[in-house]
Amino acid sequence: MKPFFFGVLLLAMVFLGHSTASAATTSTSLGERLAGRILLDVEQNGEAWYVSTSTGSRYYLGRPTDAFRLMRLLGLGISDADLARVPIEGSAEEGDAALRERLSGRIVLQVEQNGEAWYIDPVSLQRSYLGRPSDAFDIMVAKGLGISSANLERVRPSPPPDFLVAFLGDQSVTQNSRAVLDLVRSEGADLVVHMGDLGYETNGASAWNDMINEKLGTTFPYVVSIGNHDVAEWSTYEALLEERAARTPGLFCEGELGVNETCQYQGVLIVNSGIGTYGSDHLASLQTGLASQDVDWKICNWHKNQRLMQVGGKSDETGWEVYDACREAGAIVATGHEHSYSRTYLMSDFATQTLEHTLSSLTLEPGRTFAFVQGLAGHSIRDEEDNLGSNPWWASTYTSDNGANYGALFCRLHENGDEQSGTCYFKDIDRTVPDAFTVRSGLR
Repeated sequence: MKPFFFGVLLLAMVFLGHSTASAATTSTSLGERLAGRILLDVEQNGEAWYVSTSTGSRYYLGRPTDAFRLMRLLGLGISDADLARVPIEGSAEEGDAALRERLSGRIVLQVEQNGEAWYIDPVSLQRSYLGRPSDAFDIMVAKGLGISSANLERVRPSPPPDFLVAFLGDQSVTQNSRAVLDLVRSEGADLVVHMGDLGYETNGASAWNDMINEKLGTTFPYVVSIGNHDVAEWSTYEALLEERAARTPGLFCEGELGVNETCQYQGVLIVNSGIGTYGSDHLASLQTGLASQDVDWKICNWHKNQRLMQVGGKSDETGWEVYDACREAGAIVATGHEHSYSRTYLMSDFATQTLEHTLSSLTLEPGRTFAFVQGLAGHSIRDEEDNLGSNPWWASTYTSDNGANYGALFCRLHENGDEQSGTCYFKDIDRTVPDAFTVRSGLR
């Protein structure tokens, strides 16, 4: 990806050698050993990560403003009296040795002042001030520990607290699609996952790209799968999306964009597929991508459906194998194509439409997940057909028959200090919420 630190800075960093520990144990043990450290990937232009002292997971630091925000989000409140017992960086004072050790690697916030933030270096056990984004950058440079990409992958990435993913499908370039993007921005989304059919119109790729840039900015992380209305102009979309990815700090993707592609952003793994639409070898690509990283949150993203996995007029176009491959990996199945919204209960088998339960709290684990269709990003709204919405596996349906409006599905991950907890809700542009449910990752 793009450089964040000047490469020359890495020459001063300590480089972690390769470990011979077994893969079954290293993910946890290395994260615990590096707790509280700032890591710089020496093979990825010095991309910076902070390792949590409580979970051993790593958080992406990105640009100075991103790092500053994250460090404050992870802060632990501390009194002025206790803070005074931790010496400032470079001081000859000894302070309180037990307290310094207990706070090793933590970010602390002065609750009796204005929430001023400090980083307790796990090496010196002294504190450095985090007053401005530039301070966060200086600390990353001064305290960063170089690490290889292979060793970094052994430390589980996690979304930062309250990380919000927006799901869009079947968008076009209309007043309604612009209103949906305004909603995405106002909700504070950190990532968009788009399930195909972007601009629709002939020669519409440039207009679509201009709309995204206008509403979300030129560096906003935007991950897509190809839709049937994108195929004719896919080479143009592909070039524009590759340019966007190159401008987006922390977005790591490999493979054929939108067709057989695996992306990781802020600890969320997204496998994008052209199944039923474009390309080949989709099942193998999905399985490889889903197994490639140890994360709490995995998403399968494609455009088309099986007839029983939507409530409109679509036919069988993907086969069941891809649905169940994602279920076996505990990955959310995100689709579009039909211009309505529908979500299943927790499923234990898609091919036989077997549901695990009808509760609104869903634990995603190997063998169990849910699927949804979100095709209300702005193009049109359709009705239910053949009474498909009455099938017992549907937890929620939102079509023209029950007053559907354009909107997005949002999932907020890492809630209430719990990396494995989240809440999802569909919200339309009138701020109506026809569906809401909780999710929990059971992939550890």
